[in-house]
Amino acid sequence: MKNLQTNWRIIDSHCHINDILLKESFDIATLLNNAKENGVVLIQNICTYLNKFHKIYEIAEKYPQIFASVGTHPHNVMEDGVADSEIIVKYASYKKVTSIGEVGLDYSKNPSIKEICTQKDNLLQHIYAAQETELPLIVHTRNAEKDTAYILQKAFQHKSFPIVMHCYTASRWFTEECLPIVSSFSASGIITFKNAKDTCDTFSMIPNSKLLIETDAPYLSPSPHRGKINNSAYLHYVCNKLAEIKKISFEDMARITTENFLRIFAKAYIK
Repeated sequence: MKNLQTNWRIIDSHCHINDILLKESFDIATLLNNAKENGVVLIQNICTYLNKFHKIYEIAEKYPQIFASVGTHPHNVMEDGVADSEIIVKYASYKKVTSIGEVGLDYSKNPSIKEICTQKDNLLQHIYAAQETELPLIVHTRNAEKDTAYILQKAFQHKSFPIVMHCYTASRWFTEECLPIVSSFSASGIITFKNAKDTCDTFSMIPNSKLLIETDAPYLSPSPHRGKINNSAYLHYVCNKLAEIKKISFEDMARITTENFLRIFAKAYIK
């Protein structure tokens, strides 16, 4: 891994460290050292199974630059069960839990009516927790834009809460619908792909004050590392491409996304 000797700071707002360790031969100390050498000063380790939260949190407790979320991913809801908002709120009180999720709606695998209803119930439980704790809700949406927009808008009208759209690739329609209520839209390695023109065009219309960057590692490695296991050390490729889309310098994008993260995820801090 090339040491960039960086003078800038970037934050990986969405990473699955536990999944990287299952796939990658590196140990966590090596992963974190490589990330640091490439300017990454903080990583948010994302929970996708509520019943495995403690494994996520153990890492956050051990390493000062890592924080954690709590939640159940829509792909896992049939196995994990609909999350209980009271349990989410309990775990959200832990010192290094900065967000609720990853949660949302995903119809990409042609789910049954029962699974769709279960995903919606699960999303609502996480929304209740976000409304109570005022922590950001990290939202995953795929092939479910209309339902996602409707549920978020209706809940937000009842009681506002911070919303983060993770690994954002949604349509211009969804962006325009949800822009007034969404706190931030997070760009992943997808924006570096050759066929990502529509997603890049969408990011061009999002205000700089609502931008975040992420790896979603170990998935979605950015160009020129497509096909490899992703990790936080590759985050600078995402930052660079987003800066290009927004026609600003890399350094300005690094500063903007870092400031945005620390404002939105208010429990997080850089030592």
